[in-house]
Amino acid sequence: MDPRTSDRQGQKMVIDVDGQRLHVSVTTGSAKGPPLLIFNGIGANLELLKPFVDALDGIETIAYDVPGAGTSPPPQMPLRFSGHARIAARLLDALGYDQVDVFGVSWGGGLAQQFARDYPDRCRRLVLAATTAGVVMVPGQFSALMRLATPPIATPIATKWRKSRHGSAAGCSGLRPS
Repeated sequence: MDPRTSDRQGQKMVIDVDGQRLHVSVTTGSAKGPPLLIFNGIGANLELLKPFVDALDGIETIAYDVPGAGTSPPPQMPLRFSGHARIAARLLDALGYDQVDVFGVSWGGGLAQQFARDYPDRCRRLVLAATTAGVVMVPGQFSALMRLATPPIATPIATKWRKSRHGSAAGCSGLRPS
């Protein structure tokens, strides 16, 4: 069955891409334009995307469990983002899509960026949510990082750090818990 003619519930299928079995879901839509390729967060599976996909009523979507996540078996060798992006491009080939809009959330945002970089002609639009600009990302200011750290121990440490910057020359020694 052609995945582009299935019902809105989405057709789930298993597709072999370069020897890697992928569990894929394609939902149809009435909106014009390319479908939305969704890259999920690491460890998340297709079922977690269902409420999001349902809210996109009218938009055709393509989602899959990346190798080693959900019900797609792990790859024989670990993959870099470029390897995952290549698999996504070959999945689109297998499904018959030339161009897509791309949405990436969390870890999937890093993969979405890699896909857009490696396959710019296949990515019409790129949408990122709750992700970073790369594998290693640290806020530009230490105070921003401390605000992100919310465990109870972080508050006294952040307070000491701020006091050391705005009143005394305590330096790093002032960061030790009392």
